[in-house]
Amino acid sequence: MHHRKSKIDITKSNGYRYIGYSLLLTIMGACGQHMGAQEAADLILHNANIITVDEDFSQAKTLVIRDDRIVYVGNRQNISAWQDSTTQVIDLQGKTVLPGFIEPHTHPIASAVLYKWTDVSGITHKTAKSALTALKKTVKETPEGEWILGFGWDMILLEDAMALDRDFLDREISSEHPVWIMMQSMHTSYFNSMALERAGITDQTPNPIGGGEYKKDSNGRLTGIVTESATLTPFVKALPHLSHREGIRDMLRMYGRYNAAGISTIGATGLLDIFPGISGLQVCRDIAQSDWPPIRLYYYDVGTPQLQDSLPDTDDWMLRRIGQKYWIDGSPYTGSMLIDEPYLNTPLTNEKLDIPFDSHGHQMYPQEIYRAMIDQADSLGWQIAIHAQGDSASRIALDLLAQTATTQERRHRMEHLALVERETLQSMAEIGVTPSFHINHVYYYGDELSDYIIGQTRADRLMPLADALDFDHHLTLHNDSPMYPPSPLLAIQTAVTRTSRTGRMIGGEQAISIDEAIKAVTINAAWQLHAEDEIGSLEVGKKADFVILSDDPMIIDPHQIAQIRVIATFVNGKKAI
Repeated sequence: MHHRKSKIDITKSNGYRYIGYSLLLTIMGACGQHMGAQEAADLILHNANIITVDEDFSQAKTLVIRDDRIVYVGNRQNISAWQDSTTQVIDLQGKTVLPGFIEPHTHPIASAVLYKWTDVSGITHKTAKSALTALKKTVKETPEGEWILGFGWDMILLEDAMALDRDFLDREISSEHPVWIMMQSMHTSYFNSMALERAGITDQTPNPIGGGEYKKDSNGRLTGIVTESATLTPFVKALPHLSHREGIRDMLRMYGRYNAAGISTIGATGLLDIFPGISGLQVCRDIAQSDWPPIRLYYYDVGTPQLQDSLPDTDDWMLRRIGQKYWIDGSPYTGSMLIDEPYLNTPLTNEKLDIPFDSHGHQMYPQEIYRAMIDQADSLGWQIAIHAQGDSASRIALDLLAQTATTQERRHRMEHLALVERETLQSMAEIGVTPSFHINHVYYYGDELSDYIIGQTRADRLMPLADALDFDHHLTLHNDSPMYPPSPLLAIQTAVTRTSRTGRMIGGEQAISIDEAIKAVTINAAWQLHAEDEIGSLEVGKKADFVILSDDPMIIDPHQIAQIRVIATFVNGKKAI
């Protein structure tokens, strides 16, 4: 395990190696005041409400940090033994401290790119007209021939939204610019004629292997509607190329957005490298190797049938390559979530979302290709994460993972799990597959899922967190940015209250306690990333990652948790924001 500069001498072999450091710090922490006479702390928090998220969920008032690790956590009021003239002391006056939040499923490069585009989302805009007005303003400010890019088009949240085919974009937005609008779900994009031409997509272009479609009308003409990420490579290549320095700038801006939400570690499940013209991974590496990296990044490659013979990279605590990510199905908002019972036939599903009558969705690859991919990844030592939204998709994913030989050791994951069945969760627990839930489907789209997409009965079983706890799962919660803004506090609120954006309760029986919800974005997420010995709780010997909050989520009205302010986020004992 690689460590950067430390005031404590550690043995060097192939770079710095971690040898007994945690044990040493544990002993030093236990010695209390005697430790301070040997070497002063770098940072002391005191008069705080510290929720450690240790095994007993204990609370403390004082946190002491040396180098990048915690050397004391407890209730001692006399802190002078740890101080010298260089020690920073922060009196928190009762404010709450939690372990740094861990977002176990997100897409940092895609977020850095898409959050720069014109915001046409239903999160920002109330109506389609308002979103299109923002897009037209961008057109007026952009020279002819340059790209117009919009992110967040939402057929559900935007009043009077419609599908944006090529003819509409040519007529209403611009025929003098290439135009690319991506839906909030990221599973559908809309292009005008010039954008199709720039990307070299014609009526004869075949659909890619691995899911996705260049949709055509009854005459075989491209509509400009394109589904799933496998179709997008030609469009990314056609965008103006960034410089490496611009990539660093954009990624640091996105990391700042994570930090502002209290996040100190992210899991990039499928590193969607869509920085045009440069390597987003190299950008992330350069930031991780800097003097002050603001985020820990654990990432999963996008798994393909052409997986190279390579091994996980787990030497660095700031950037680690740990797994492979696969997709069984897609999104409930494009009709590609694979489900047992069909989608409801409503104006929203059949007309606005263009989901065929009585559709059950579909899977991305044929079963034999999945089997070959999973077996190869497992044999090479990778942790496997599988996107599975629907009940049918989750059973397919479970069957694939059940045939690997190392599930318990690897902690293979299943992602999103909108409609996972109780029996599937039980079987997952028996073989050691761990769930990560995209809980804020309940918050943002719970009403529409209940009334128009899958019906009340199935909606009440969305993201069945309580069922997962019945089988002792280390469940986690995620926001899947850029689909939803990074907000662990909103994820906690939704898990505890099960309420939608309108205040409607969706599946109240699946609500969990505040303790379990906090664990889901701290220690459980660390466990899923094989990092629970280093991060996820505030204990002696662990990395000094923590967040300072304006209020205590343990005692505040649970419907107000998302309103808690993040005052500061620290990574490795240094203030990131």
